[in-house]
Amino acid sequence: MSRTRLLDFARWASFGVLLLLAVVLRERPSQVFDQAIIWVPTGVAIAGVYLLGYRAALVVAVVTVLQRLLLGYSWAIVWPAGMGSAAEAVLGAFLLKRLGVHPACSRLRDVAVVLVVAAAAPLGSIFFSWIGRAYGQWPAELPFYSGWDGWWRMNALGALAVVPFALTWMGVKWSEWTPRFVGLLALSCAGIGAVIFGALTVVPHGTSGILWLNLVLLPIVMYAAARFGVRATTFASSLAALTVAVATANGHGPFLQVVKDQRHVAVQLFELAFLAVPLAFGALIAERRAAEARGVRSDALRRSLQAALPDISYRLARDGTCLEVHVPTGVTPPVPPDKMVGRSIFDWFADPVVAEQFRAGMREAFDANGPATIEFETLYQGRSLYREARCVRHGEDEVLAVVRDISDRKWSERTTAFEARVLGLVAAGHSSIEVYSAIVHGLEELLPGAMCSILELNGRNMHVAVADSLPATYNAVIEGMEIGPGEGSCGSAAHFGRTVVVQEIASSPLWVKWRGLALESGLHACWSVPIRDSAGTVLGTCAVYHGEIREPRRRELELAERAAAMTGIVLERARRIEALRRSQDLLESINRNVKEGLFRVQTDGRMLYANVAFAQLFGFASPEEIDTFPLAEAVVDPVRFAEMRRTSFEQGQWFNEEAECRRRDGSTFWAMFSGTTVRTEAGEPGTSTARSRTSRRARSSRSSCASRRRWKRSASSPAAWRTTSTTCSR
Repeated sequence: MSRTRLLDFARWASFGVLLLLAVVLRERPSQVFDQAIIWVPTGVAIAGVYLLGYRAALVVAVVTVLQRLLLGYSWAIVWPAGMGSAAEAVLGAFLLKRLGVHPACSRLRDVAVVLVVAAAAPLGSIFFSWIGRAYGQWPAELPFYSGWDGWWRMNALGALAVVPFALTWMGVKWSEWTPRFVGLLALSCAGIGAVIFGALTVVPHGTSGILWLNLVLLPIVMYAAARFGVRATTFASSLAALTVAVATANGHGPFLQVVKDQRHVAVQLFELAFLAVPLAFGALIAERRAAEARGVRSDALRRSLQAALPDISYRLARDGTCLEVHVPTGVTPPVPPDKMVGRSIFDWFADPVVAEQFRAGMREAFDANGPATIEFETLYQGRSLYREARCVRHGEDEVLAVVRDISDRKWSERTTAFEARVLGLVAAGHSSIEVYSAIVHGLEELLPGAMCSILELNGRNMHVAVADSLPATYNAVIEGMEIGPGEGSCGSAAHFGRTVVVQEIASSPLWVKWRGLALESGLHACWSVPIRDSAGTVLGTCAVYHGEIREPRRRELELAERAAAMTGIVLERARRIEALRRSQDLLESINRNVKEGLFRVQTDGRMLYANVAFAQLFGFASPEEIDTFPLAEAVVDPVRFAEMRRTSFEQGQWFNEEAECRRRDGSTFWAMFSGTTVRTEAGEPGTSTARSRTSRRARSSRSSCASRRRWKRSASSPAAWRTTSTTCSR
């Protein structure tokens, strides 16, 4: 047999022996009571079925039947007793499991469950007793319900005395059963028993004796509950209750003076109070200790989280009074903690709107019982800081506010929005002045107190593009300023090609020439960033002025540099657009005035572009009329056109190729073609741009023209082929 099966057999056997022993001991005859005071077998049966499972009810039924047969009862009494005891145990165990009792009985809820089980479980036994009496032989001289009231009370007390004891003590591990522990347990049994027997002997009989007995026994049980917990409470109260019951049944104690008809009830009421009240007291103490332990763990967890977070945390009362401040290492709080504690946090908000916003967040934390997030702006040492406070309810009347500095995040959001706004204007094609104004105003919005300007460099001179916040007299004087090492921040930045920071204009050698003008204009600090194009050429400067002596913070200087970069994009785009416009004007002028015909065709001969001279050469009034005129049809000899086309494909260039061409009216002339082929990305010929002119040579000169061909591979765009041709005619 395996070790597991041996242990199971030992448990079941122990349960049966304990149940039989409890039945035999409580059935001993007594001259004081007609019924037992506490029916211990009920408690043993319920606890056994709960711990071993519902199959243990069979052991309860068998033991009950054997015990009744040994006492000589008839089967009419034996079988209802066996069935009733099993039903009682099953009902009690079911209720314990269904109602969710905790084996430690450390909650008032567990005590209430045990009381419900003690009151309801005996109904199973009474039900089968009713069946036995209804269908069996019951003496006519006795009432049908005779003995049920006392039966219900003693079974309930049995459950109340044994079930909590069994639940709490079955949780003791084998490792805890040390000789010292067993010795202390035995000593406690002997001590409590001796005190109780002594008290029963000493206290007077009657009502006063019962009161004295309470005064003696309750402190013992209460001390056990307060000092050692629920387990000691169940041990002391059960031991005391059983001792009083046994002593009273054997003729000792103050209950003997009570009238016999009331004696049984009086003792049971005493036992009920003695079993229930200490158990509830012990559970109450256990709950209190558990709450304190949770509070300690919660407080320790809170402190650990506070130490781990890089944020300042405030523990606040409901009215806003600061109770505690935690400042992480390396973080400087806006207000020292010793000045915060004991004062209302709302006293430190300069803006009443922000104070009311924070107060609303605290109310939300209490009402919604969840975190409330508040973002607000505050001033610290002249700087605008953004904070995020997350308020969480802490206990009944406190709020834990975790305050985080989100200035960097807000700065990033605002600068990103600023750049997106500027680039949006660029993409929408707004004028340079509009974009410059957006850059300057955006800088001044992000840098409170700043006055910004954008200067363009034309040769060696600076010209004011946008400087709305600077005095008009200052702008007028610096207009056309020549760059150089002593020409202020902007002139020096453009001259050296690097950022120049002057935190005090009055003492800077760079501002000797312009110092008086700047100070009269209320300018005391200036840093200037050169504006560059994609090639690194300086195009101008972006400057930030302040009316006070100050040095830029790193992120402020980085913002000015990004603004200068965006200004460079705008300025370079403007100059490229201007250059393109001039190039287009020049090209248009050439196309209008050149005497040679210029055209561009696809590989299939379809015309893409032609100037006025080319259109007139072929008899058209304007280039628009020649759009659908194929070059293949313009060449009289198809073989010659194919030869020219093949030469263009293979060599990449035409040079003085002659061909007889046909005008719109059908007349012919000789033309000389020169051109370049532009190939696609795949290397295939794409389009051809050509030059043509009328030749006065004879047709016989065709061969001499052909002998002077020069071939040249084009380095133009791979998307097309370019051809220039000159026509010869007679």
